[in-house]
Amino acid sequence: MLTDDFKLLDCTMRDGGYLNSWFFDKKFAREYLLASVKTGVDIIEIGWRGTEEFFSREKYGPWRFTGDDLIREVSNGIRLPDIAVMCNFGKISINDFLDKSESPVDIIRLACSSDVIKQGMNLLHDFKKKGYKVSLNATGFSNYSDIQLEELELAIKDSDLDYFYVADSYGSMLPNDIPRLLERFVGIDRIKVGFHPHNSFQMAFANTLEAIRVGASAVDSSLLGMGRGAGNLPSEIMLTYLQNGREDKYNAIPMLNFIDLYMKSLHKEIQWGYSIPYLLSGYFKCHPYFIRDVDNYQAYTVEETWAILSEIKAEDPSTYIPGMVDRIIRTKNIGKITKDTADKHAKQTMNALSNEKIITTDSERQVSFIGRHKEKEFLVLANGPMLFKYKDKIDQFIKKNDPIIIGANYLGGLVVPHYHGFIVTRRLIKYIDQVHKDSKLLLGAFIPDKVIEERVSREYETVYYQDVLGPEFEINNGIISSSCRTVSVLMIGVAVSMGAKRIYVAGLDGYMNTGDNSPHSKMFYEEPNKIESPEVLMEMHKWCQYYIESISKHMIANNGEGVHIITPTAYKSYYVGVDNLI
Repeated sequence: MLTDDFKLLDCTMRDGGYLNSWFFDKKFAREYLLASVKTGVDIIEIGWRGTEEFFSREKYGPWRFTGDDLIREVSNGIRLPDIAVMCNFGKISINDFLDKSESPVDIIRLACSSDVIKQGMNLLHDFKKKGYKVSLNATGFSNYSDIQLEELELAIKDSDLDYFYVADSYGSMLPNDIPRLLERFVGIDRIKVGFHPHNSFQMAFANTLEAIRVGASAVDSSLLGMGRGAGNLPSEIMLTYLQNGREDKYNAIPMLNFIDLYMKSLHKEIQWGYSIPYLLSGYFKCHPYFIRDVDNYQAYTVEETWAILSEIKAEDPSTYIPGMVDRIIRTKNIGKITKDTADKHAKQTMNALSNEKIITTDSERQVSFIGRHKEKEFLVLANGPMLFKYKDKIDQFIKKNDPIIIGANYLGGLVVPHYHGFIVTRRLIKYIDQVHKDSKLLLGAFIPDKVIEERVSREYETVYYQDVLGPEFEINNGIISSSCRTVSVLMIGVAVSMGAKRIYVAGLDGYMNTGDNSPHSKMFYEEPNKIESPEVLMEMHKWCQYYIESISKHMIANNGEGVHIITPTAYKSYYVGVDNLI
């Protein structure tokens, strides 16, 4: 329910100015003011207040400065509601405003990140003494801890603010977040609590309704949602909602006419609003300029963008930091092996190999399992920690889907596979005795015959592959084009050779932690002599990713369905949660 003193603030020319650098012409500004007045908007935030000390007039339009004389010129003869301007703490001073008696500005709003809130309140107190109404706009509010909220509540109770605004700066709030963030401030005497929503999750209107329910008495919006990132709450939506119960106060028609005459062409020219990149910035609760910086590279997939934003979130910056994305890309495991890189690597490797290390396609060796399980579903078991953690659900998956199962190296009796593979000699020597008697043995072609003769006393089948990295995945007369970097990925290739239509994989966690994107070599069991070098682990991770993608493309091109990893993994593009399959 609306409070009796509810205020709708339209910030089209202030927040929308991010998209055209505040170059709105005077005719636009005047027609906008007229429409706002006729519609019943309570507060018009007409621009920013700034000075040449921080902003160039060659780069920024007049509404980035919003001088008193400019406001008087465009509003001459118009009976205005309250006029507000926004300021950034650190880029404004007390001397940038005359006394209220000499200015058409009624409300000064100050945007403050969490680390400068107290200093900002002191500056607003000085503006208050000049006769202005003042508003503290707390940015990045979704990242506030409970302790920060308690401290802020105490500070506001002791202040002389007129408005306190919660800004969903990153568009990351959901309706169930609103009570925790707003309720404690609603009951503070003399202070109106406002809400500034963004639309990264398409939740601006839903969040606004919840904020009003909790007790917010002021809300910001802009025409067609015009604003930075995914934009704001669209004013026309809010106005039609308000008009439904307050026709004596609000009339959406004049603003809709203005949109039709002025905003439609502007939107077509500039374009703004919801997009996948801004959805991600909302999810990671980070400033939309970070996603802009990633997008400027024009080089990264959604999965790689996800990894970059994960790094940003881990560092938890309170605001946008120029150059942060560049640093993360340079120093972290961002990016993947491209086809050009793979081709060069393959050429160099093949040139260096001796003839006996190359398996020719006209070899007399016969690959016995080609097409053995045509059109079947397969489950490949890798050795990451998730294989153990999700054992019960993997068992349910097996019971329901009855796949052909291929495992490799040590499985610890977690699952009995139909096939058990080795391609590294020392792993064969160490774990051959652990292979279940009902599992068929698969041995890599480069395990020495002498080792097999001494250690293996059961029938086995040979997996033929080229011991190189780089070639795209293909199968020629049963010979796989690459080692695929690890036995688990190579076994996915074996499943393809056996005729798989659909391949599921469990325990393929990847060599990067999903939380902080740092390299690791964890398995579900303790493996001595593990690789610990971050550089090598990053390289392994990227080659595995390259071959998972290459195998999937090969399968799809041959009417298969590709690879699905059913336990949590760093290879997020291929993750399908096992709960969806049981």
